[in-house]
Amino acid sequence: MNMRHRNGQDGVAMITVMMIVVVLSLLMVATLNYASQGEPPSRRDQDWNAALAAAQAGVDDYLYRLQQDQDYIQYSATNPPTPANVAFTGWHNIPGPANAGQFHYSATNLASQGIIQVVSTGRVRGVQRTVRASLRRRGFLDYLYLTDYESLDPQSGYYSDPATATAQCSRYWWAGRPSGTCVRISFVTGDTINGPLHSNDTLSINASPRFNGKATTAYTGAMSCSASTTYTWRWYGLAGCGDTPQFQSGDPEAVPILTLPTTNTAIKTETDRAAGKTGCLYNGPTRIVLNSSGTMTVTSPFTTSSTYAPCVGTNVALPTNGVIYVQNVPSTQTATCTGSQNRLGYPISGDVTDYGCRDGDAFVSGTLRGRLTIAAENNIVVVGNTTYQTTGAASTDMLGLVANQFVQVYHPVNSSGTNLASFTNPQIHAAMLALGHSFIVQNYDEGAQLGTITINGVIAQKWRGPVGTSGGTGYLQSYGYDTRLQYASPPYVQDITETPYRPSQWAEIQNPSGLPA
Repeated sequence: MNMRHRNGQDGVAMITVMMIVVVLSLLMVATLNYASQGEPPSRRDQDWNAALAAAQAGVDDYLYRLQQDQDYIQYSATNPPTPANVAFTGWHNIPGPANAGQFHYSATNLASQGIIQVVSTGRVRGVQRTVRASLRRRGFLDYLYLTDYESLDPQSGYYSDPATATAQCSRYWWAGRPSGTCVRISFVTGDTINGPLHSNDTLSINASPRFNGKATTAYTGAMSCSASTTYTWRWYGLAGCGDTPQFQSGDPEAVPILTLPTTNTAIKTETDRAAGKTGCLYNGPTRIVLNSSGTMTVTSPFTTSSTYAPCVGTNVALPTNGVIYVQNVPSTQTATCTGSQNRLGYPISGDVTDYGCRDGDAFVSGTLRGRLTIAAENNIVVVGNTTYQTTGAASTDMLGLVANQFVQVYHPVNSSGTNLASFTNPQIHAAMLALGHSFIVQNYDEGAQLGTITINGVIAQKWRGPVGTSGGTGYLQSYGYDTRLQYASPPYVQDITETPYRPSQWAEIQNPSGLPA
């Protein structure tokens, strides 16, 4: 009986062992099955990420070629360069050992916006991803406030000898500009810059101005002040180390000089009808009133050419390419004025401001609906509110004002310094560039204060131009950056910029067309 009992236990043990073996086998099979199923997604994930990197490599490749040859934009699949670039027509293999990545790209020149748009597709083992990158030159549109020299404009009316001031002050403070001759203009308590700022010069600080956007300077030095966790001292302080500027994005960063263009004639080429351009070209003083309907009313007494006759009159359509250029009256054309006034009636009676009879001056006001650039061989004078029909991020209205000399705010005064017109609380929506001089209020140090000047856009200038004084003349300031200008441009404004291209916007896109096999 004892023997039979032991045999029964042996049978149960055998069954238990066999069941454990079966369970372990099932677990092993399940584990191997899971591992084999997980391998393709893991491989695909790697290829998915690698394909995006390959697409970016295509953008980098095109940007490199463009930086070596600024005319590379002319090339494409139908107009190939020499030697040929396979990325235009097929798949370019990414260099490197055992690299399965390839890219293909195309480029489109959005000339009126100053943008080259590159669409690049990366491919790794059959997995494809596509990006669209906008390439744009570094330029004045990147900043709310841009100045070459932080010194009062020699032609502002302050200096008794403008020629000497120009000769002595045309250098940066950090390069030895004389303080005795050249008037330094400082950012002071109460000044608030609501956007990015850049100066090729040394920023001058008085007390506690506030910079709400990123501030940069070409000045690489620093004041000799005690080490601080708050400041790097990369500015000039009127109180030495005692000023307390508020830099919300950190102390000014040292960056390369941004060289301003010397002329706006590249914009003028967009008015050459013989070359098939569609812009409007005016001779001499020209009054432009922008209408909210998307038209303009233009008075230009010396624009007599039949070619541009449709550009003059009431409710004139904006030029198709969005470009207006006001040039000096050509020397071959007769143009005369009576007394001290130009043919538009400036200056008004009693006004001490000077205007030229034949100068290429644009007098601008109104409400813009559309995209327009007004460039002038001489000055642009804002004589009334100049605003957009719609504002905000979704607005398509955009204005550029580019003068070879000054961009001025109209402020007539008599010989006693009394205001003759009440342009109160002016509003200007525009990207403004004064190539040779400043953004300035006429007679800024005369007359009673007329409120606050509000700007939505950009101010870029060679010299600092005042808009008022602490004695209660001119205007207070309220300047804000139009953030759309980070990625868009008034028509052909970027044509005058010659800095290298760089990516300004990047996005992944789906289902691109025209890919090679």
